[in-house]
Amino acid sequence: MIQSLHRYSILRLHRVRLTDALMVAAILGVLYAEFLRQFLPSSIGGLIQHGVVMGTFAVVITRGIIQKALPHSALIWLLVLASGLGLLSILGSHSRGIPTDLISTVLLVKLGYIACIAAVFGPDRLARLIPILSMVQVMGLFVNLAFPDQIATMIPQVYGWLDRSDLVGFQLNVNRFGILAALLFTWYCFLRPDPLLATLMLICLVMSGSRSGILMLILFVGYFSVRGSNRNITVSLIAFIFACLPIGFLLRDALMLGIEFMRQSLMVETGYIRTIMLMHGGKLAVENFPFGTGGGTFGSPLSLGSAVYHEIGIAQLPTVLEGHGINDSGIGSLLGEYGLLGFALVSICVVQLLKTVAPDRISAADQIFLLIVFLMGSLFRAMISSYYYAALMILLVVMLAVHRPGKKRQKAYAP
Repeated sequence: MIQSLHRYSILRLHRVRLTDALMVAAILGVLYAEFLRQFLPSSIGGLIQHGVVMGTFAVVITRGIIQKALPHSALIWLLVLASGLGLLSILGSHSRGIPTDLISTVLLVKLGYIACIAAVFGPDRLARLIPILSMVQVMGLFVNLAFPDQIATMIPQVYGWLDRSDLVGFQLNVNRFGILAALLFTWYCFLRPDPLLATLMLICLVMSGSRSGILMLILFVGYFSVRGSNRNITVSLIAFIFACLPIGFLLRDALMLGIEFMRQSLMVETGYIRTIMLMHGGKLAVENFPFGTGGGTFGSPLSLGSAVYHEIGIAQLPTVLEGHGINDSGIGSLLGEYGLLGFALVSICVVQLLKTVAPDRISAADQIFLLIVFLMGSLFRAMISSYYYAALMILLVVMLAVHRPGKKRQKAYAP
């Protein structure tokens, strides 16, 4: 495994730039924030993460503008997204005032900040991060296997119940660990073929028990199979389905458990909070057409104590009272707070922001694929307002940009 990682020559210290070091620190700080917080006072852990990301954003964007490395379209789309959502929030039926509207919008568009940073570096430089992430992912696998009880004590209570047999890695979250494993598995299958690392990433996914990771793996492998195949698309899809059957059998219990959670969500008192937020978000979008209820009123960090929860009858739920899980349905929160107009605005701007990372390499089909991944992930994840999932979306863009269908061996980054 060490030889597999070494041959990528990623740790050539004499070639490391200040901005590259800053990028690595920011990405590692984002992806492994929960683990790093174990060594920091709980009151400042989140603030440090925001500070690192926004500090990186300020430095990189400033240098990008000075050196003309930042595509103008990246800043334009970020401004369009932020200003549009800010206006919709002010016009919302339950607006809590301009300060809350603006702060809520700034906190929401984290994917835009990450996309602008990535646009300065470009996909080839960003691809150098992937072997580093792979090494940390494998280390997380073995550390979790060796010290399951110690890792379990680090997991934040907001992540709910945990089966000790489910691995969480250094992310301390089964879904974050599993989805990154799905991405890296795809990388080592289609871009830098490596049976050993691909197997290790599949083990990470299977042992995480992440249903979201399974669904994302199906999306990733399916699209890259079709994208890189010279055969008939129907034949490729059939081959892909048969290839996924063993994974489905291995993880059928986890999938059935997920379906049961969804079914129980129809009963509010015992429901799955993510599904509850998704359902009520859709209702609020219709009832408060077209602007929604306003930022900081439903399914977002600033929505604690919002009158909207009382109006729709879920204010008594423990998860709503404590704020655990209420912002995990990205689509539910977006529809509820910013309405159908906000949903449409985000769908357009997010794809365009992601495209700015590699504007000449992302096809129309790739843009549709990115939108599908973003929307499916947003059903039960706050993709747009999470630094972690924003970083994973950037990694997916990098994979699309460096993928050259038809070539036996991919060149992941410039020498």
